[in-house]
Amino acid sequence: MREYELKPNKGASSELLHGAMLLGLASILSKIIGTFQKIPLQNIGGDGVFGIYNAVYPFYVLLSTAAAAGIPIAISRLVASQETSGEHGGTRELLLAALILVEIIGMAGFIAMYTQAEQLAAWIGNTHTIPAIQASSYALLVIPLAAVLRGYEQGQGRMASSAISQVVEQFARVTVMVVLLIMLTNQSAADEVIAAGAVFGSFAGGVVGLILLALMMYARGPIRCRASQRVSLRSLLIWMKRIAWTAIPICLGALVTPMVNVVDVFTVPRMLLYEGWTEAEAMMEYGLYSRALPLTQLITLTAGSLVVGLVPAIAAAWKRGGVHETQGIIRGSIHTALLLGSAAAVGLIVLSKPINIALYTNNEGSTAFVLLSVTALAGTLQVVSAALLQGMGALRAPVVHLLVAAVLKIVLNIMLVPKLGIDGAGWSAIIALSAAAALNMASLAQQAGLGWSAWLRHPLRLALSLLGMGVMAWLSSAVVMSILGDGRFAAVLATAAAIPAGVTVFTLLAMRLRIIEPEEWAIIPKLGWRLEAMAWRLQR
Repeated sequence: MREYELKPNKGASSELLHGAMLLGLASILSKIIGTFQKIPLQNIGGDGVFGIYNAVYPFYVLLSTAAAAGIPIAISRLVASQETSGEHGGTRELLLAALILVEIIGMAGFIAMYTQAEQLAAWIGNTHTIPAIQASSYALLVIPLAAVLRGYEQGQGRMASSAISQVVEQFARVTVMVVLLIMLTNQSAADEVIAAGAVFGSFAGGVVGLILLALMMYARGPIRCRASQRVSLRSLLIWMKRIAWTAIPICLGALVTPMVNVVDVFTVPRMLLYEGWTEAEAMMEYGLYSRALPLTQLITLTAGSLVVGLVPAIAAAWKRGGVHETQGIIRGSIHTALLLGSAAAVGLIVLSKPINIALYTNNEGSTAFVLLSVTALAGTLQVVSAALLQGMGALRAPVVHLLVAAVLKIVLNIMLVPKLGIDGAGWSAIIALSAAAALNMASLAQQAGLGWSAWLRHPLRLALSLLGMGVMAWLSSAVVMSILGDGRFAAVLATAAAIPAGVTVFTLLAMRLRIIEPEEWAIIPKLGWRLEAMAWRLQR
């Protein structure tokens, strides 16, 4: 067992890893639900509705991330600190201050987004996006509040309630979206109205998630505090300042992928308009470009969710001067991110055709789909490295790298989209996200005193495992589609057969070649001990 591996132990560290895994699995499930909601959106609404939705949704994601992304981590840190020191009254003040702060921010975002919808649509270059922009603004009233309550629950060590509410919120969002999509389509509503109805599901899901969290907290009884304690305005302002200083760097580090997507919203349709496309044609083309985005975002957001639970651990290790322990966490986290991101990228690339047909009925925009699939690796490394930097207190670096990536994306879009169309936007996404990831990892290596060789464990073995996985996945899908043809049903079966086949081969090769050590499999809830035993057997 090497010193940099994330070996599960009994006690606190084991609980930490399992808590992080629980939140990660909840995030995976919720993101899967969110990803598959794009299927009825495109299939029922068409590429026009799909393009409008994807032009507006990244902007909503950017604002909601700005309002809530750093809140759960910040609140969980501060709550845990208060509970550890026995300051339960401070916890109550902290929660109240956080709720007031984020609601002020959310209200400001709602007002700005709703009243300036026409201006935002003008910047996008398409007036059809106005109703969807206004509909998406309502979610800013509730999403930040739910983020605060989740952070509070995580700080109390109650990961289950946070995880359950996250999944329920996403399920409610998708359910409302599909219902409105069907109703408006049957009424022959315009594309912009249908897209607005689809976006409005975010508000409905946020309301359901917020109510569920509040009910679970209410069922456990009131928050403990001193009977004589009164909440003063001064103490609330002090807490707001502490929350802001803690959350802002985390939030900015999480904004890289949403920022890149928003850059696309403001540049790609406009560049297409300059080349002579109509507004409707530009939105349809942007819809084709956006097909792979839900899948790559699923990977990067899942990686971010998995690493969230390790941020307090690296912060504590770094604070007490545990260089060896800090380096171990960093190496294990980056290694896991590399495995997840590279496997996802290879899988999406080799299965781009059947996935595209299975989800969207045809293989249009296939080159852009492949190019965006590559960003799964860069995006995963960027998200994980940014979180690790924040845990070590290097708060400025991810922010600077965010700005570099955004500027690079703008310049490359202006240069490449007029020449290559949406494929140019795909190339610029690869370069921008790779630059952000490389800069983050260079800063991480400098901070932790690690060399670049620390990031890649057994590169040839990893390449062999990825090759085996890719070949198996491609052969499985090719055989099915050669028998059943290129229809949607065949594509669904091909994808369903190829994914488990590829995952199985990659897992077995990772065990046999010891890319993942046997002990490391044990952190996976429920199945960990079985996978560890299997890995040991394959070593014989």
